[in-house]
Amino acid sequence: MAKLSTTTRNALPGSNFGLPNQRKYPMPNKSHAANAKARATQQVKAGNLSPSAKAQIDAKANKVLHGNSAAKAPKAPMTTQMVKAIKNSPKGSIPPGLARYLAAKKAAKAGK
Repeated sequence: MAKLSTTTRNALPGSNFGLPNQRKYPMPNKSHAANAKARATQQVKAGNLSPSAKAQIDAKANKVLHGNSAAKAPKAPMTTQMVKAIKNSPKGSIPPGLARYLAAKKAAKAGK
């Protein structure tokens, strides 16, 4: 996990924190988000954090770790014929749902 200096932490917007009102559990990147989830779990077990606060931290961390859930590929797989039709269509005519599917598929290939 990268070091987070006081100056950098203070410059972060409230939206980068798991508990924005208290400016606790900063999540400027994926490693900090994963760490925030682990620390929140420890604090709930120790009785220092409510389960609802942990749920809020986990939700924010999941957005940082996994991105926006709207960008995930649809559950039904596309057929080869559908993919060919989309790739051969003029630029800008791809429906948004199919464009998201192709972007997610491309990102998944790049991540491997």
